[in-house]
Amino acid sequence: MTAILLNCIGALSIVGAVIAAVKGNNTMLFTNDLMALVTVMVLGASFGWGIMWTAPVILIWQGGIYLIAKYLSASFFSSELVTEISIVGGFLIAATGLSMMKVKNLKTLNLLPSLLIPIIFFIIKDLI
Repeated sequence: MTAILLNCIGALSIVGAVIAAVKGNNTMLFTNDLMALVTVMVLGASFGWGIMWTAPVILIWQGGIYLIAKYLSASFFSSELVTEISIVGGFLIAATGLSMMKVKNLKTLNLLPSLLIPIIFFIIKDLI
């Protein structure tokens, strides 16, 4: 789960897929995937073969964001929304780091629904 959190919560994971879908520029997406590869290799050395299950999750996550941005609503992914999701993702990554270093035992998976708060906020904002 740590590898999934580290690879799917970051801003580059979201922004890269959106820019690839909207502008056709895959540079950010490839950069994110290269960093994910390095992260998974390091975590794989520590946690073993279970880390290979992060690949389908990353594919579904980034592929889903890509398809939503490409075919449903590219205008919904404004810079403000991506910034807010990045802020929440940064806190979740920091919480994961604190748990990994055993500074504070935080249940990061219980905090994952917080990623929906900016999305719900911007949906309500667009409706008003």
